[in-house]
Amino acid sequence: MQRVANIYDISGRLYLLKLSKANAKEYLLIESGIRIHTTEFTRNKKDTPSGFTMKVSLLSNNEAKKAFED
Repeated sequence: MQRVANIYDISGRLYLLKLSKANAKEYLLIESGIRIHTTEFTRNKKDTPSGFTMKVSLLSNNEAKKAFED
C-alpha cells in the first residue's frame, strides 16, 4: 500500500503527489480536469505552496497520524 508522502504545487491547475511505500517512491501528476498519471520525472515546484495545497497536505498528514494511532 502506498501513502501520500508530500504534495507539491506546480502551477494553478497542476499538482504533484509524492507517493511512497517501503522501498519505492513514485509521483502522481494531477492536472485538474485534464489528466492523472504516474511519473518518475520530478518538476520544478513553487517556492511557496498555495492555500489549497497546504490544506490538503495538512489533512493528509492528520489522517496518516490517525491511521497510525488506531
